[in-house]
Amino acid sequence: MHFSIVDEHGNINTSVLEKELVESLSHDIRYKQTDNMKKRACKVATDYNEFKNMVACAHLKTLTRKEVESLSIAKKGWQKTNMESSRIASEAKLLKEEQVKQNLVALNPSMDDQLKKDPSQSNTLNLKVKKDCKSKPKSFLEMEKNLGALTSSEEKFMYLTNVGLDRVEMLQRAGCTADVEFLEMVLKVFVEMQQSFSDVEFVLRYLKIIFSSVHCKLMFSFADPALKTAVSEMLHSISSHTTTASDVIEQFEKLNI
Repeated sequence: MHFSIVDEHGNINTSVLEKELVESLSHDIRYKQTDNMKKRACKVATDYNEFKNMVACAHLKTLTRKEVESLSIAKKGWQKTNMESSRIASEAKLLKEEQVKQNLVALNPSMDDQLKKDPSQSNTLNLKVKKDCKSKPKSFLEMEKNLGALTSSEEKFMYLTNVGLDRVEMLQRAGCTADVEFLEMVLKVFVEMQQSFSDVEFVLRYLKIIFSSVHCKLMFSFADPALKTAVSEMLHSISSHTTTASDVIEQFEKLNI
């Protein structure tokens, strides 16, 4: 049965519109999960079957320790659950978070402006980021996980700042390897926050560190071309204000060949 978004009186059927938005978001999430898993599987899969199985499981969520332990607890009687309602609620929550993020970016071009308009956001951002920075990350994978738990670019940029350059350099020297997802996360944060940089040298030094990784050229071959173009434009924009950007631009161009 076909449902029209606009009825005969010209009123918008918001329930149909909301359903379409949720379905579109769900499809987009599934696509990104599959795409990210393909990039990861290319590096670790030993044969095609392993690659295919990893991609097929891209949408599955890793069980927590608590969930695994709960499997051993015997349950009595019927455990009534509504899986469909739970799924819709989860997707609606993701949609809401995405809308909030887009609204913040559209209404607040810089973090400073955002905090001036709504000072309560300062506490929210600081508490959330400080919680993730309570213990310094021991690997780039842990950093990627912490970044993924944050919803806005402002929070992610604050997290990178709080972790600091020394920790990133230490992880690099220790042989810790970042993957494509982490690289894209960091580059995307810098691109989206470029109008709010209070310390351009921090960004340049951060990029110089991750660009010097022995695996960075390989990761760049899998990175989003549109994102690489945006990073190039950002670096050339920065170079008009400081001479120290030339080394980073040279690194970037060598990686992007």
